Amino acid sequence: MSVFVFKVSPAEILRNDRPYIDVVTSLLQWSLDSGMIPLICPVGRDTRGCSVILDQTEVTAAVSRALQPHKVMFLNHSGGLRSPGRKVLDTVCLPADLPRLSTASCLSEAERRKVTTITKILNQLPAESSAVITSADTLLSELFSHRGSGTLFKIRSWLGLCRYSSLVGIDVQRLLALINKSFDKTLKEDYFDSLQGRLRAIYLSEGYNAAAIITMEPVNGGTPYLDKFVVSSSKQGQGMSHILWECIRHDQGKLFWRSKAANKINPWKRGGTNNICSHQRVEIWRKKDFSIQWSLVHRMVNVP
Repeated sequence: MSVFVFKVSPAEILRNDRPYIDVVTSLLQWSLDSGMIPLICPVGRDTRGCSVILDQTEVTAAVSRALQPHKVMFLNHSGGLRSPGRKVLDTVCLPADLPRLSTASCLSEAERRKVTTITKILNQLPAESSAVITSADTLLSELFSHRGSGTLFKIRSWLGLCRYSSLVGIDVQRLLALINKSFDKTLKEDYFDSLQGRLRAIYLSEGYNAAAIITMEPVNGGTPYLDKFVVSSSKQGQGMSHILWECIRHDQGKLFWRSKAANKINPWKRGGTNNICSHQRVEIWRKKDFSIQWSLVHRMVNVP
């Protein structure tokens, strides 16, 4: 019995539309319920019962519509979409980035079609769903790491990311619970009071699954400091870290922060930055024309 039924109506032929692929979900669900990962060939049967070779991207779209997954993954040899400089594009925010990618000369025609298909897929999936183009070599990193690997596609409106300039409108107890759980320790009782006069911005997702706190420190006439950056463990690997980080990078022209030397996401945050590494901590700053400024490093060492 075939998993796919290839349906073509006279109206579709006249409109030159892509034929609709129907998915027999019972076979897929039986495999999943049995604890097995089904391997599916892009072959189905048409309404006459004849076998038909199907487009693999369209098959992926059909399965996604039927099963409504949280993540859809496409594999290619390059590990994602690449910029003119041949660097992998980390994040694509839809629909904002769609016009640019649809005409990008650095992408092949097949890649542009895939971008369009991914956009259609995500528009038919739950709001928290994402898609990624990665390679077989980096698949495990994409599935199980905080950073991920490849080009992540996300409907930006899903994150519902809001920027606050004060604690007004924020459920402080929910934010506190997110931070405490993420760092596995309890913040000092006066932490939020200590932000008074220093708070520059709080980035917060609607579901309180991701947050970042930026303060303004009295260094070099005032420099933004990344005081907290947290993502709920239940949402790691779904692109929240990427989108939150890109929002911060876009908003803050310069930024500095510190991190434990053993923190596994240091290499990710170091992209486009300068840093000094000690035995226990790494002091990092992001600004193209920053030279080493010891006043900045001194403040990082002594920040509350």
